[in-house]
Order: sequence, then C-alpha cells, then structure tokens
Amino acid sequence: MKNKSQKNNVDKNMEFYDKYDLQKIKNLLFLTDKELLQYTNHTEYNEDENKKYINKIKQSLKEILLSNKSENKILYEVKDCNRLYSTNPKSLQYYSNNILHYVLPDNSYEVDMTNCDPQLLLYLFKKHDLNHSNLENYCKNRNELLKKSNITKNFVLKEFNKDNIKNHNIKWLDDLLNEINNNKAILFSQEQDKIKKSYIEQKRQSYNFLSSMICAILWYYENNILMKATKLYKCIVPRFDGFYTNDPDLDLEKLNLITKEYNIVWTKKNTNKEINIEDNLNDINDLLHDPKSRKYRDVEYYFNKKHFKIVNNGTFIRKNSEIEIELLTTKAMMESYKHLHYEVWVESKSTIEYKCFIDRWIKANPNMITFDKMDYYPNPDDCPENCYNLWKKFDVELITDYNYVEDDLEFLLNHIKILCGNNQEVYDFVIKYIAHLFYKPEEKIGKMILFCSKEGTGKSMFYSLLKSMIGTRFYSIGDVKKNLLGNFNSALLNSYVINLEEVDYFSSKDGADILKNLITETDLEVNQKGKDAKIIKSVHRFIGNTNHVVMPLKISANDRRYCIIRSSDEKKGDNDYFTKLYKIINSKDLQASFYKYLSNIDISDFISCKIPNTEYLEELKETFESPLMDFIKDLLVNTKTELIYETSNELFRLFRIFLTETNCKIGTDWSIRKFGLEMNEFIKNGNYIERLKKSGKNYYSIDCKEAKKVLDIIDDPDYSEIYSDSD
Repeated sequence: MKNKSQKNNVDKNMEFYDKYDLQKIKNLLFLTDKELLQYTNHTEYNEDENKKYINKIKQSLKEILLSNKSENKILYEVKDCNRLYSTNPKSLQYYSNNILHYVLPDNSYEVDMTNCDPQLLLYLFKKHDLNHSNLENYCKNRNELLKKSNITKNFVLKEFNKDNIKNHNIKWLDDLLNEINNNKAILFSQEQDKIKKSYIEQKRQSYNFLSSMICAILWYYENNILMKATKLYKCIVPRFDGFYTNDPDLDLEKLNLITKEYNIVWTKKNTNKEINIEDNLNDINDLLHDPKSRKYRDVEYYFNKKHFKIVNNGTFIRKNSEIEIELLTTKAMMESYKHLHYEVWVESKSTIEYKCFIDRWIKANPNMITFDKMDYYPNPDDCPENCYNLWKKFDVELITDYNYVEDDLEFLLNHIKILCGNNQEVYDFVIKYIAHLFYKPEEKIGKMILFCSKEGTGKSMFYSLLKSMIGTRFYSIGDVKKNLLGNFNSALLNSYVINLEEVDYFSSKDGADILKNLITETDLEVNQKGKDAKIIKSVHRFIGNTNHVVMPLKISANDRRYCIIRSSDEKKGDNDYFTKLYKIINSKDLQASFYKYLSNIDISDFISCKIPNTEYLEELKETFESPLMDFIKDLLVNTKTELIYETSNELFRLFRIFLTETNCKIGTDWSIRKFGLEMNEFIKNGNYIERLKKSGKNYYSIDCKEAKKVLDIIDDPDYSEIYSDSD
C-alpha cells in the first residue's frame, strides 16, 4: 500500500500502515515491566525513565489489541525538530528493535542509511567549505577507529551533540570533536533557514543550543531522504534514518541513487527474532482496560461486566455478585446511573467535558451485552447461546485442595441417620435427595423434606452444612407470608434451595395448596418491587424444619410430595456432641468429602422413588384429613340407602351441623362456594359422586355402595339411621 499525504503539505504529514501479529502483541502485554524492559534499549536509564518508557510501550500494545486489527493506519507529522513522529498511541515507532522484530510479520526487514548523521554533516561541511578532514577520516574509517579505541558509535554521536566537550585522551576523537564544535556556529548561520524560528527560540536558552540546532539541520536532510525513499517502497514503520518494510521489490541500488549526493549507502537488515515467548491464551481484556480511567471504552468495559439486556422483555440484569442478580426496567437503569459520566477531551477548547454515560450506553451502544431470554440451565451445555444462564456453581465445587476425612464423614452420616429417626429407609431416601440436589439440579424433583423434632436436636446444623456447600443460593425464609407468598417473591430469582423455617402457615388448606405448587411447578412467576413480573424456569428445592411435631403441615391422605420426618431427640442437651458436630460441618475438608461421597450415590431412579410411608406420616395424614371427607364418611356409615340424592344447599346445611357437632376448629372458614369447590375435587378424584342440575337447582348424587368400596367402609348391622330423605 502506497503512503498517503495530506493535500498541500506533502512532506509535513504522512500516514503509514503498521503490521503485526496480534498474538505476539498479547504475549508482550502479559509480561511484567521487568521482563519487558529486558527486550528494550532502555536498561541503561534510571528507574523513573524506564517506568515511563514501559508504560508508553504497554499503552501502545493495549491500543493495538483494542483495535483488534493486524494492520492499523498510523498518522505521522514532522515536528519542529524536523523529525517524523507518530501522533497515534498504537504506533510501533518507539519500540526497540528486539520488540519490533518479534511483532512484525515474518517477511519484514529493515533498511537504513549507514552512518547517516556523520555523512550528512560531512556533506554540509564540504558544502560550506568548512574544515572537515577529521570528520572525513571518521566516515571513511569508522569501524577501525571504534574498534581500536573500544568505544561505540552511539558514544561518539552523543559527544557530537555537546556544546561543551571534554578531553578523552583519544587523539582522533578529540580532534574530531574540536573540529565539529568549531564549525557549529558557522553551519547554523548558513543553514538556519531549515529550522522553524519557534524551535530556535524554544531552544535558545538550552545548555546545548548549538548542538540542538545542528541536529535539527541534519534531521531536515535526513527526513527529506526518508520521504523520497518511502514514496518508492512500502513502509511499515519509519525509523528516522530508515524504515521497516515487507516490500518484496525493494532495490537497494535505487535507494542509493537517492542518497548518492550525500555519499550515503543503504543496507538491508533482516529481523532477528531473539524473543521467544510461549503463546499466552489467557483472557487479556482486564489488562486492556483501566478501572480508574474515565474514558468511555474503559467505563463501558467494566459496566458491561455486570449489566446485560434481556431483549424479549426489555429488561436489564444487574449482576450484584456472582450469585445475586437484580432485574431493572429502562427507567430504573436511567435513574440508577444518571450520575455516571465519562470524559471527552475537546481539542478546540483544550478542556475536558463530562458526558452522561448511561445515555450513550442505552441509546447508542453496539457493545451492549444482550441475551434473548434468561433461564436456569444447571448444565451449561444445555443453555442456548442467546440465553442468560441464571445458574451458578455450588461453593463446594470451588474447593479443589482438600483431605478426604473419612472419620468426620462417618460422624456426619450418623447424625443424618439420627435426624431420620434412625429409620434406614428414611435415611436412604434423604441421602439420595441430597445427592440428587447436587448432581442432578436440572431435574425438578417435586418433593420436600421436613424434619420435625424438639428444639436442640441438630436440624439447623445440618442445614448450615448445606448452606456452606451451596452458597448464597441457599435461602432461609423465616417470614414465609412476606418473603415467599407475598406480593414480592424476589427470593426465588437468586435462590436454589429454599429452607422454610416457618411452616405453620401451610397448616391451612390454602397455604398447603400454594406450597404444593411451589414444589411441583416447573415455571414460577417472580415479582420484584417496582418491576414487571417475570416467568422463570424452576428447579428450586424446598426443605424445612420445625419444632412442632404434633401438627407441622397439612397434608392429604394421597399426598406424594412431603417427606415429613420425626427426628430423634436422643442427642438433645449433649453439648460435647454438638461442639464436635459444629467443628466438623464448618470444615472445608468435610464439605468436600461429603460432596465426593454423594457422587457415588445411585440416583438414576430417584425421580420415581416413593416417599417412605412411616407411621408418623400416616398419623399426620389422618390428623389433617378434610372435615368434608369425614362428613361424607359419616353419611355413608349412617345410611342404609344405596343412593344419597340431595340439593347442594341442603347437603351444605347438614355439613355445617356436622362441623358444629364435631367441634371442628376450622369450621368457621367454610362457605357454600368453598364447599362446592371441595365437592368438585371429590368428583374429580372418584367415580362415586355426581353433580346434577334439575329445575334450576344443583343436586349431588352419591353412590353409597361404590363410595363405601373406595373409602374402605364396612357396613355395621347395628347402625342407627340418622339420615332421612328430605325434599
């Protein structure tokens, strides 16, 4: 690609095209400052200078990676000193040769003017008829003289650029320096038209004024030569007295013709790949962005780490932690972040202006992280590409370095057995439940475990262990009505296992029905205050504990959702036992060992596994049987007819009498409507009750023979009939 220049100023401003291997740029950026410094030519400078230089190089590396291009257009301009400098922070111009050779394309090489400044100086001395014998001798015999005196060409050039020279006790060098210094003032007077007046005035009071002027004069000629050369051949990086290129057609003889007048010869140098760094495949992004910077791209980068948009409902996600998220509307986002700004440098005003970040981020942001939807996918492989996965790893999965503590594990397992009332069948079920919780979280289990015992038996300690293993997605709810069943149930959004510490509410039928839905439903509605409701996939698990052992939860006779366990009270008051248990459950070794142990539990058929039918569970089912069912059984026991046929109003009247006579405590909340709904449930679950409509009235027909068969009622020949037909 040919160089381009701005109109009306061909030699003032130029553009070239840097080329590099992005992986190698990345490798360099991962180096420490000390490691990077060893590949530069700045090791001889002081610590502060080295730090500034390394920061400059790293900033350039960052800019290159941020562009994500292996080729970048770089603008250059001729400064007042007459040298061509880049105006772009991505420029490779300031890199040492070692680094340049490493990052440039393999087919690149360098061409430069041999002994450029001394040869140009000699040309000017001859042009203005100044003494030049010593300089001419140096130009002709440079290598021999340097070798003889054991000094470098850079040392000589530094001495050239001093107004006040000192004696080095090297005759040829002292003669040379005296000759040059004696000519500086005259040469400046003859060639000062090559230097901007502003630059002359700027340097007037400097320590090495004349030397600075001579350098500017030499660089004027040097740059003119460079411009001519780079118009002939493609330039990747200009380097003052030469340039890097990968032009396969470059001809040194043609370049020599450009510099023939100055007796300068061009040489070609192949890149020497001295740097050998293994490719670093780690994420580079955090190194590219400064969290303290107020540049838009840096503010945006760190903002994008925690804020995403769900496109299908126009909701924004704010990630408060690795586990907890919050849903926000556009209005809420604007309100929350209207204070956040970024800085813009206004060249025309030479000042910084502050802009509202969230305005730009929401309205004109091609870099916004978006998802079509959000949902729970415990197996990340199952998560669609366009879906924000709400699922996060368990805390116990992050424990990688641990000792398998078999004795402590045995102690814990024995405690679980005690919580299971020392019932082996119940224990096996609970262990499988916990294993399934950790190793098949994507399967909605539809079952709940509830430990019932007196206070001080170690139920809460066991749940503390689960909380430590799961993390913040183990959510304990004390006020069930407010935090789970109220208007706002945002706990469901950031939780997986929900521990119900208060189950009294579920002793009512309405409460029990709500809990049933939570346990079994695969989709749940989440409501956050001030935000639209969201439907999410539910893989939630519900567990609980209570000190109420008589009536902990309302359940029906055919319920298959609740594993209600009467825990043993045998360790109540045993302080030594619970001190040891507390120490064990807080051990990372034990948590990791238990997690490992659970991985070997066979849970392949656990979804279909029945809840153990213990004597305690049967007693609870009988206790919480519907009073309407008791009423129907009472009717059946006390009638000798094969068919009960009655209006709904009359049957409800008889039911109310039954409630009064049996002193049913929940009888007051029965209405005709509730009665009808309950009867409909019996109709659905059995074939012995029908609801009929005749002459505008509702009737119920009960097949007594079939009902007795279903409900396992045996006729007593000595019954007393209390039921009679009525209109």
